[in-house]
This record gives sequence, C-alpha cells and structure tokens, in this order.
Amino acid sequence: MTIRRVSPDHLKILVLAVSCSASAVLAKRTRVTVDVGAVDAKSELQALATLVLASNPALRWQASTSLAERTNQAVRHAHIEPHRGEYRSLLIPVRHGSVSMLASAASKVDSALIIQNKGGGHGEIGFHLALQLAKERGMKVMILHEGPEKASKPPHSAYAELLSANVDILWFDDLTRPEVLWFLDDKKFGAIIDNWSKSPDQIRPFAELAKKWEVANYAYVSSAGMYTPPAGDYGAISEDASVKSSGQRQAEELLEEMKLPYSCFRPQYIYGPKQGKSYLKYFFDRLTNGRPVLVPNGGDQQVTMTHAADNAAMIAAAVGNEAAAGEVFNCATSTLITYDDLVDICAKAVGVEPKIVHYNPKDFEIPKGFFPFRDAPFFVSVDKAADKLGFAPKHLLASDIEWYFTNNYQSSESLDFSLDDEILAKVA
Repeated sequence: MTIRRVSPDHLKILVLAVSCSASAVLAKRTRVTVDVGAVDAKSELQALATLVLASNPALRWQASTSLAERTNQAVRHAHIEPHRGEYRSLLIPVRHGSVSMLASAASKVDSALIIQNKGGGHGEIGFHLALQLAKERGMKVMILHEGPEKASKPPHSAYAELLSANVDILWFDDLTRPEVLWFLDDKKFGAIIDNWSKSPDQIRPFAELAKKWEVANYAYVSSAGMYTPPAGDYGAISEDASVKSSGQRQAEELLEEMKLPYSCFRPQYIYGPKQGKSYLKYFFDRLTNGRPVLVPNGGDQQVTMTHAADNAAMIAAAVGNEAAAGEVFNCATSTLITYDDLVDICAKAVGVEPKIVHYNPKDFEIPKGFFPFRDAPFFVSVDKAADKLGFAPKHLLASDIEWYFTNNYQSSESLDFSLDDEILAKVA
C-alpha cells in the first residue's frame, strides 16, 4: 500500500491499523494494512499508533524503538520504504516469536540475504551487490539493514533504485537483538553475504542460520586492515600474509571452524557512487581551497583505490561458485597509484595546479585519520581472485576521477586546516 504526504521525520513512529480481526490475521499469517490517509502532524501519528496498539492486544506490530519505550509494548522496528516518490510500508504480524514468510528460495542460488551495516568504509558495497544480484543474476535479494536509516545520505539516499529492482530492505536499529532472528525464523536463502559483523559474537547467530539453511555460500566482507606485513616489506600483500587477531579475523576463523562454505573478502580503500565515507575528500578539500596538499614521506607510496561496483562484482562472483568455498580473497583492483599521482589526477579534475608538500609524520603528533591512507606503502594482490573467480576490474580511478569530483564530492561547511598550517610552518 502507499502512504502519501507523510514527512520522513514522522515515518519511524507510524503504525498502520488492520482491516480484519486479529484472529483472522494470525490464522492466515498474512500482511494486512489499511490506508490511513494523508497524515502530516506528528501528534496525530503518535495518537494513531497508541490507539492501534491499545485496540489490538493480540497483535504486536512493528514500531520504532522510541514508540516501543513510550507505549511499553513489545513491538519491533517499523520500516517505511521510499518508493517512486511516495512511501510504502512493510508491516508483519507476530505470533509466538515468528513472522509470516516473505519469500522462499526456489533453489540455493536463487536468493540471497545481505546483512548490511549502516555505513562506514564499505557500506556502499551492499548497495552495488544487491543491484548486481537482483538485476544481473535475477536473484531474490533481501537486505537486513542496521539502522538508523539516514535517508538523506548515500548510499541510503539511492535506495529507491533497490526498490525498483524488487530488493526487500528491512531495518533494525540493532541487529544483535533476538527480534532479528525471530524475523528470519521461517525463511530460507541460498546465500548469505555478511557486510556487517565485526566479531565472532556478531557473526555466530547468522552462521548458525546458514548451517540450518544449508547455504551454498556464506560470503563475509572483512577487512585488509588486519594485515601486518613485516617492517620494510612494501610489496603486494597476498592472502597468506600475517594478520593481527582482530574481531574480523576471529569472525573469519569461526566460519572455518563451523565448516561453512565460506568466502572471506578483505577490501581496502573504496571509491565510487553512493559512497558514504570518502578517501578522496582530503585531497579535494585542499585543492578546492587553494591549499597545498600534505603527503607523508616521499609520496611514491603505492595504494589501491577500488570502485565499489568492482568490489561487489568480486563478491557476486563467489555466489554459487564452488571454487570460492573455504577461500579468503583480497577485494581490490589490480591497478596501483602513488600518493603523488593521486594528488595530480585530483587536481586535474578540479582544474588547478597542485602544490604537494612532503613531510615526515614522525616529526608531528598527528591524529589517526588525518591523512586517509597509511604512511607506508600498503596494497594487496588480487591474483587469487583473478585465478579462482575470474575477476577483472572494470573501473579505473584515473578515468572516474572527474565524474567523482563533479557528482560525489561534497565540501564541508567548515574546514579546519590548523594542523596543515602547523606542519607547513615547520617544514618550511
């Protein structure tokens, strides 16, 4: 059903009335909603929600966390999806900890559940992956999404594209809560792609579901940040290099211990459309303000910058691919670029001549994240993915940079260059 003219600020507390008795709904295990008309006032929405919950004690309807606390009801998270300029609602009656079935996989590789984080360094991978699986592979895709939803920010602001591809998106404020597993209790997917878990405790419940469903693949998006190459070793890092025992590494180990058909993907630095976190903003902020660009050490350090659609394509290549089972893959492009060359192509996109200033980071107290990359060379080899998955990237940063600057770069309202000035004063 469609709800018109409801402000996005009010959607989280909207609860819809049902048009039949509670017993009929529970017996048929169907989804029933009723158009409540154009409701604009927040107070009216609150009153409606309270009324519905009070008048239907046999049903527990999805509702926002804040509403649940206010009404002291055992309710779940509400989700209203933007759809073709309007909003559509997905509300499901709950009975004894289970919910009605939305979809059932026809075969092991016909459906996929994507467990998606709310943003961060590789949040956009889930967006591109869902589109590729749904549109290019014709799969039934559901995204189990960590909230809260930030509809004004990418990639969330582009989720209408997912809806038009018939991708189901379900939001939960907290994916560790038992309601999430209750929701999945009577469903089955042929593959799970986990772009959320960061520890064995987080991944275990979904890994157990994967065992129950006998999935063809459990693809886990981990991180190349766990690599600890020996000091002075600046070559391409392969998957068998030493790693630290991070939460993500422990999650990888758990999948292996549970003997799942897992594939772990370790992405590095990402760029592309619908990106939430930008590694290129550092350069554009300085170039668009006529500032020198500070680059640590000699600037000849190499790095990989990978288009998110290429990251997603590598992961998609593992779904239904027996060769991917039990393997770890570096998830990156095969093209390298130096820090100085990166400044040059960014400057070309802006239309200015760059001034690069090199500095020794050991001479300063520099907070983490000031420069978007490591001080030393840090890049991975993707030979294994090319060999086992047939992966070949389709995008080049040098070709995409002008598009990125025009369409994806957003300057901050206020920029603080005080640390730049401190470094420049000492270097000069």
